[in-house]
Amino acid sequence: MGAEDLKQVRAAFAREIQQLGNIRSENLIAGLAAVPREDFMGPGPWKVVRAKEMAAGYQLTPDAHPRHLYENVLVALDAERRLNNGEPLGLMLFLDSLSLQPGERFLHIGCGVGYYTAVAAHALGPTGAVTAVEVDPALAARAESNLKPYPSVRCIAGDGSHQRYGEFDAIFVNAGCTRPEAAWLDQLAIGGRLLLPLTVALPSMPGIGAGSMLLVTRTGEGYAARFTSPVGIFHCEGARSAEGEAALGRAFAGGNQPSVQSLRRDAHAPGPDCWLHGEGFCLQSNALLRRAERKEIAVGAGILARYLGRYQLTPNMVLQVTVREGGLSVKIAEHPTVPIYPESETGFFYKGLDAQIRFVTDASGAVTGLVFHNQGQELPAPRVG
Repeated sequence: MGAEDLKQVRAAFAREIQQLGNIRSENLIAGLAAVPREDFMGPGPWKVVRAKEMAAGYQLTPDAHPRHLYENVLVALDAERRLNNGEPLGLMLFLDSLSLQPGERFLHIGCGVGYYTAVAAHALGPTGAVTAVEVDPALAARAESNLKPYPSVRCIAGDGSHQRYGEFDAIFVNAGCTRPEAAWLDQLAIGGRLLLPLTVALPSMPGIGAGSMLLVTRTGEGYAARFTSPVGIFHCEGARSAEGEAALGRAFAGGNQPSVQSLRRDAHAPGPDCWLHGEGFCLQSNALLRRAERKEIAVGAGILARYLGRYQLTPNMVLQVTVREGGLSVKIAEHPTVPIYPESETGFFYKGLDAQIRFVTDASGAVTGLVFHNQGQELPAPRVG
């Protein structure tokens, strides 16, 4: 396969990702088609894995041909630490939510080896300016070398959580935090967007957390804020604390993430509109969008037993419903088993996540599937066993 053939492979890959994620930015897709991923991954063969098949572990590509990198796979940078170059679809969705425009100034915190930094730099064009920061010294050195062909990018080895590098139109934090740091908010220009993952630790997966992506936009009057999508990601050094994690866990447990609409930085006492109140910041919810607290009800064991089984969430992911003492539990892929609680005979909710499950029955009352609700998104899953 020659250079022209590989160029066509990259173009087809980029269009596939665009269709899978309904990516709006043509400039980002052009960057995905233009930037050679193999230039950032090191020599092959490579250890790769699909996000939905993490439990199965890495697979070694059959050979060192770059075509294997142009699939929606994570590529191991350090397999022992489970440190990867991220999933193209997920990263394109994140970058797309920042609405990057040609000529803008972009700060990428946690740039890894720089692949997605280069894609963003291509989208911003020759008049754009990119600052890439990486705390891991080995990754930072690789990123600096990899990004030399991109004159609009400067690469910095260090902790991007508290340092200030200028004023930016868009900031992407590619690691899990327990709060939006003051330095990031301070560096936003008017109209600037900050995207960061707010996560709580997963006890079964040290160094990794789960939560939601938060998009903050600086306006002339303050900061708008909203949650955009679920996320699982490595922790961000310097942007986590035990106190912050406990507060964030309580906020997630209370649900109502779709009601969050703004961020305040002025000093004020915690009140009913404070979804997550911390030192120097507060995520505010809109009272009109808040739902009442979900309440557990009693459901008979016979009804619960009808729901036991396996449900196909995606072609590669099964949700399994099992019995626990007094109720039901669910397990998705490699994630821990989690209890769910009934709020009606067919509706169940998680405690600690803004997620619910509604079981679906046919005219005869037989359970045919379920619908998984997560942060305003719905995923139907037919019963398969």
